[in-house]
Amino acid sequence: MSTLSFYEKRNNYSSYFDPERYLNFYYCQSTAEKEGPFCPWSNGDRELNDECARVIRFKIRGMSFCIQNALIGMPSPVRVLDLSTGPFCGNVMYTSEFNKVSEIVCSDFLEANRNYIKRIISGTHNKTTGLNWERFTEQAYGKSNFVQSFRTKCQQVAFVDMSDESGKGFAEIEESGQKFDLITSEFAFCEGTRDLTNYEDVIAKCNSLLRKGGSLILLDLLEQTFWIPDVTKPDARVPVVSVSQEWLVDSLKRNGFAIDMVLLHLNDSINHHSPPYYDAKGSILVWGTKTDGEMKVNK
Repeated sequence: MSTLSFYEKRNNYSSYFDPERYLNFYYCQSTAEKEGPFCPWSNGDRELNDECARVIRFKIRGMSFCIQNALIGMPSPVRVLDLSTGPFCGNVMYTSEFNKVSEIVCSDFLEANRNYIKRIISGTHNKTTGLNWERFTEQAYGKSNFVQSFRTKCQQVAFVDMSDESGKGFAEIEESGQKFDLITSEFAFCEGTRDLTNYEDVIAKCNSLLRKGGSLILLDLLEQTFWIPDVTKPDARVPVVSVSQEWLVDSLKRNGFAIDMVLLHLNDSINHHSPPYYDAKGSILVWGTKTDGEMKVNK
């Protein structure tokens, strides 16, 4: 089965990706709504039979752990950028619950994703056939009022194009001229960039968007080459940039980040769907702190 080229993907992505179908398959069917309530801080883990469920549990627990610990050391107020949010807003909703977080900027390349986030903020997203965020956050994080704090604090849903070659891909995010204290991103860099050079350019861009002492919390897939965004269209295999743990950690260090934490989840290939929806060997979560630039002063 062939994989599309990057430009075939970027130029036609709206025909390959539907936010609600994606959420209904990868989240409603693979995590809390299928497996029942679980708490990300639970000491006791039951075995999850589905690899997607294990990956998403790692995503929720790992991101929430790093976000909480990064925020502990930050002076108020904290300005947050979620880079290439996509339709999954669980962890950025979790971030919004912290009192010191005053503003959140979400972003995405795909108009359908930006519109979906705006519907969550306005309360007009479909809770009947789509993902019920109040129920999901209660099952996955133990609280359901994240949704309301997210609606209050998410003040912008910006267009971003990581792969843009004209230098204007971050224009809406940079418009205010204000720096961020925390940048988060989940499974987006490998998806949104053209190649390793472009990937590293985006890491450098994150450094330029952060104040000194600010954090980048980056979750991505290990050594993946493709995935299927819409399981109803199994022939639409889209390419992603394959990264290794060593390369990613070194790239962050080369671009002005001190590494605070690296977490790994290695996939059990035995439990992959057949035919496979993706070919990642695992997931990597890296938390880095910017070590150069202007220091934010707590007043």
